[in-house]
Parts: sequence; structure tokens; C-alpha cells
Amino acid sequence: MTHLLEGKVVAITGAARGLGRAYALDMAQRGAKVVVNDSGCSLGGAEEDPTLAQHVVDEIIALGGEAVSCVEDVSDFDAARRVIERGLEVYGQLDVLVNNAGILRDASIFEMRDEDWHSVIGVHLGGTFACSRAAADVMVDQEQGGAIINTVSIAGLLGNVGQVNYAAAKAGIFGLTRALALELSLQGVRVNAVAPVATTRMTTEAPFVPEGMRPELVAPLLSFLASDLAAQINGRIFGMHGDYLFEYAMGVSPGLRGDSWTPEHIAERFEAIAIDPTPCEEQRAPIVHAQAQHIKRLFEHLTVGFRARRARRWSARLLFDVMGCGRYTVRVRQGLCSVSEGRVGKPSSVIETDSETFWAIAKGDVDAQRAFIDGRMRVTELADMLKFQRVFDLKKVLGVITPL
Repeated sequence: MTHLLEGKVVAITGAARGLGRAYALDMAQRGAKVVVNDSGCSLGGAEEDPTLAQHVVDEIIALGGEAVSCVEDVSDFDAARRVIERGLEVYGQLDVLVNNAGILRDASIFEMRDEDWHSVIGVHLGGTFACSRAAADVMVDQEQGGAIINTVSIAGLLGNVGQVNYAAAKAGIFGLTRALALELSLQGVRVNAVAPVATTRMTTEAPFVPEGMRPELVAPLLSFLASDLAAQINGRIFGMHGDYLFEYAMGVSPGLRGDSWTPEHIAERFEAIAIDPTPCEEQRAPIVHAQAQHIKRLFEHLTVGFRARRARRWSARLLFDVMGCGRYTVRVRQGLCSVSEGRVGKPSSVIETDSETFWAIAKGDVDAQRAFIDGRMRVTELADMLKFQRVFDLKKVLGVITPL
């Protein structure tokens, strides 16, 4: 046990399973006293089990830490306040709030019921607001500062099909985090957010979550943000994917000035106004012939790295368009794969990038999602590209071709 969070009282919502449980255990082992909040509901928000929170408390106590359980439903504003009051009743203070509770009710916009919309918004966005308001009241009154850590998601930051309610809630939490960070900074309360990717019950059906992304890998980031080491960090959004840690930031193009804009004038100069989603010219410079040959050979030997077991439930036709290296169609279906040069059939996803970026991804030097976020790679279906990385062992393929 370390002493990084010694003397701090932390309330964590949704802490009985997955990421919340990992946060609770990690912070307790670093000296924090933890309020473990969880109603024990199912993934869709029903069938509550009030014993689950106590199980985590028992784990913490067995490891020599201190914790108490709380089974309130954070989507109820009065109940959310009781989560905060629980820490005050038992420990006399509150220093950190982690808003982690959430449910899923996925459906397309055409099939989503009003109840599915309101329930997901209520737990994620409503619960985050309600708990944050109650925690802010306490932290300001204590006059000792504090930290609020919210949970956003790729779905809210980049979008996702079939999750309009969840995406809207998480995007709302992004805005809430930024606004609260400004509003509470003068009182010494800092507000940040994390966008984690881990193997939990929420991601069991997600094709873009590779094996091995355990919740425990994300927990140190939360402990850091809760600690005094992060005292000057405020209003920031961090991503954590396994061992890959990075920061999200909203981009703004240089733009143009005009005396009297018209729709036609905007259309004429749109490329100069908008953010360019393609790699810059320096990145798109012609590559040396040797690298082009190696990428060509990588696709020719791609089946060597195919992990059939991981592809059993995945069906896709990916068209890779690598500048200076040509096009390649990778077909995966029923645990089998094939690779063809050129475009074959209608692709389910198109991946466009320059050779330098693709080669760096193949070697493991650059994460595909990072390249997508940075604009170095254009992907029509990011989930397919991330699944591709999980299904194909590119390092194994590189082992049978001549390295650069």
C-alpha cells in the first residue's frame, strides 16, 4: 500500500464492477477512504442487487483499506446527494468524486424508445451533474479544494452507431466538465474527465476493444488525477487504452476572414475554412521505393498473422488505400480471411493514409486510433480498423518480411 492518497475521502459511483471497482481498489491501496456507490443494477438499469457494493468494500477491508458502501441511484437527484452525505457521515469530509455510474440501452434512432433516451441521459449526464453539484457544495464549504473526475467516451467524442442516447450523454459530460472546471477553479476545485477503453460488461459486444485491456490498467490515471500531483490540472480530457495514455483536445482551423460572407462565398472557400481531415503535404510526400515494397509484401503475407479465433463473429471487407503503395482489399468472414490487390466488392470500411503512418501502425509505433484522431488516417468505420488490429498480428507478419 502506498500513501499517495493518504487522508483523502473518495466517493466513486458505479464502483461495484468493472472500471469503478478497479478505481476503488487502486485508490484504497494508495491510502484513500472510499465510498463505494452502486445500486447493483443490470446493464440496462434494472434488477438491482444492493449486495454488490458491499462485496467491493469487503475486498478493500481485506487488503487493509477503509471503505463503506452506498446503494443510491445517482439518476435521482436527492439520492445523488445522499452519496456525498455518506462520506461526510462516516469520514467527516469529501475530497474526491469520481462519476463513473452508467447504463446502456443501445438502439438506432428509429427504434429507440423515449424511456431508453431519458434513462441513459438521466444516469450518465443527470447523475454526473447531481453528484458534482452536491460534491462541489461540500468541497467549497470545506475550503480545502478537491477534485471531480468525470467519465466520457469515444462514443461521445467521436460518435458511434446505435448509441445516440449514450453518445449524447457522454458529449454532454464533456461540456459539463469544461464548464465546471472554469466555474469551480476559483474555489480550488478542479474538474477533469477520462475516456477509458477497457474490457467490462459494457464492452463485451464491442469489436474495437482488444483483449487484455483490463480495467486495472486505467486505475492509476484516476489515482493520479485524484492526487495532489494533479493539483494544477483542470478542464482536461484524457484517454486511456490499455497501456496507451493520451489527451483529447478540440481542434480549431486557422479559418478565414471575410467582409460579407454569402453561402456561395463559403462554398468557394470551404477547403480553406474547414479543418483538413487528410494528412498534411509533408506527411503525404512520396516514399522511398523500398518502403513501398515492404508494405506490398506485408499485405501479401497478411494471412500469416491472421488470428482466426478472434475473428469468429466478425464479418468485414476493408479497403486499404495507402498512398504510394496501392489499394488492398482484406476480406474477413466466418473465421476466414483473404487479401486481394485492388478494390474487390463493396467495402464495409475504407482506410486511407500515407505509407509512413501505415508502416508506423504496422510496427506498433503509432496507435491506429491516435492516427485517426490526429487526422493522419481517414476511416469510414473506425471500429473495423480497431478490430483489424486485434485480429491480425502485424508483428508476426513483419517477422517474415525484410524489415526496414
